[in-house]
Amino acid sequence: MKCAISDVASYKGCLEYPRRSKVYKHDVLTGVSTQLAALPGIVDSMALNHQGRLFAAQLAPISALWEIDPQGVNPPRLVTTFIGGMDGIDTGPDGHVYTPDFFGGSGAVRRINVDTGEVTVVAVGLEAPIAAKFNGQGELHVAEYFQGLILCLDLATGAKTPVARELPGLDNFDFDLNDRIYTANIGDNSIKQLHGFGPFRWLSRPGMGTPGPIVVRQKFGLDVVYVSDTFSLRKLLGLTGITLDQTLVSPLPTELSLVQSLWDDGTHFITTSFITNLVQVWDPVTKHVVMASQTFQVPMNAIRFQGELAVAELGSGQVVRGSDRLPYITNLTIPTGLAATAEDLYVADFATGTIYQAVKDGVIQHPPLIVAQHLVAPEGMAIDNDGNLLVAETGRQRLVRIDPVTHHLDVIADDLAIGFLAIVGWPPTGQVLTGVAVSPSGTIYVAGDVDNVVYRIQKTH
Repeated sequence: MKCAISDVASYKGCLEYPRRSKVYKHDVLTGVSTQLAALPGIVDSMALNHQGRLFAAQLAPISALWEIDPQGVNPPRLVTTFIGGMDGIDTGPDGHVYTPDFFGGSGAVRRINVDTGEVTVVAVGLEAPIAAKFNGQGELHVAEYFQGLILCLDLATGAKTPVARELPGLDNFDFDLNDRIYTANIGDNSIKQLHGFGPFRWLSRPGMGTPGPIVVRQKFGLDVVYVSDTFSLRKLLGLTGITLDQTLVSPLPTELSLVQSLWDDGTHFITTSFITNLVQVWDPVTKHVVMASQTFQVPMNAIRFQGELAVAELGSGQVVRGSDRLPYITNLTIPTGLAATAEDLYVADFATGTIYQAVKDGVIQHPPLIVAQHLVAPEGMAIDNDGNLLVAETGRQRLVRIDPVTHHLDVIADDLAIGFLAIVGWPPTGQVLTGVAVSPSGTIYVAGDVDNVVYRIQKTH
């Protein structure tokens, strides 16, 4: 999806993404859609009970359960709110709603009395339950995200019996009238039909969901590209795009969390997540978190600069030094892209379209130097092998090269599928920052979050 825009003001108008999630009823015979409700925040799933009552689970910014009038006459009714994530809900034979706690990390399944809002824990001891569904016999089943298992839960005894296996990254599932299981996987972004523990049937091809931040390394002279796909970190062969490895993200801060920015310091990867408010240092070899901090104010990006973390905070409008919160630059609206040499630090402001040099020759600049202006929604940045800045200008869907000394700007590539609009309640940058990375050979890689692609741009002489 593109916006025909030419300046920051018009782009801000284009960025007026909805503040509410809208629920529709669609008549498959007539093709007519009717809006039933507009709910605050992000709605993740819905369910009907046997009485025809419709419920919607709000995932963020708070967890909430709403009852919606299927005719759209009465306004939505708030059933309850609670701490923890509501994901993949279903209604049971008793008419109440069952929800796993995936984002809360408790490993529990809860029952919500739809009349009183009372919340009761009905199962514990699960690793990462992400969806709860009942089959035709009224038996509760739960999807395990990391294991890719469908478990049948005996609520009387607490027994958990595996009945089907999928790939890790299982997000949601359901039963048809014959109790065949269909799954949605956020690890490989596919739809499948399961046959117990036997081979599954692909109903849609696997692929990336929302590729964003990128880093690139070389092994045996070949580019190895790491790209964040929000719910996984993919390791790709740069020449062919073949997936070599994949690491699923976790709802727990002790594991790799939602990766919304990515930086390679040569040994470790530095990641941020504005959803979990985390800055992490992750070892791509051992796949262990070396450091995790939730002390920053809505971190949008983080890199290593002069041995320190430099963190772009949406909450404070600053880029700060990790050890003591010394600001490298202040008064930013939406800090996004970060790039650095040994002694120079560059920052992009998504809202104003300005690229700043916050540090020059190791000295913090007061005021910061302006390198470029009038860009439209700049996000990811990198420095090429000639010392130029590469910027993903998502508002104009192009990659630009800027000489930091002369401020001359060239368009390297345009008509790129970048700049996916934000969903309800999130920063206007969207789910991830559009990534740019440069290999030692000079090859440039850019993530396209609109068409779910990674571009390889060869250096020309």
